[in-house]
Amino acid sequence: MKWKFVVATSNSNIGWTWIPKDGTSGVWGYIHHSEAGYLTMNQCNNGTCTLRMDPNQVEFEGQLWRKWKNKIISKRFLNKQVVVLTLDSNENVVAMQPNDDENQDWSLI
Repeated sequence: MKWKFVVATSNSNIGWTWIPKDGTSGVWGYIHHSEAGYLTMNQCNNGTCTLRMDPNQVEFEGQLWRKWKNKIISKRFLNKQVVVLTLDSNENVVAMQPNDDENQDWSLI
């Protein structure tokens, strides 16, 4: 089944929750959807990584996220650089290397 990501305000009730990873003081955690599973970084190509939903919580860096300033970053690195959760030019939610020329902030999360 293919899922469409919905960007919503923090007070909406669309099934997304933050689950802190044990032993990280709540800094790193999982982004979970009640019906789709865990937000997981998938294949990466040319500095951009697609995302998939995994029904299982796995000890995998591509499934761990944290908020840093107004960005959501992955624990997984790409080419020795941090990866942020953002929108691509087609308005798809992706993970990619930060770009100073684009607004990649998530101010409501």
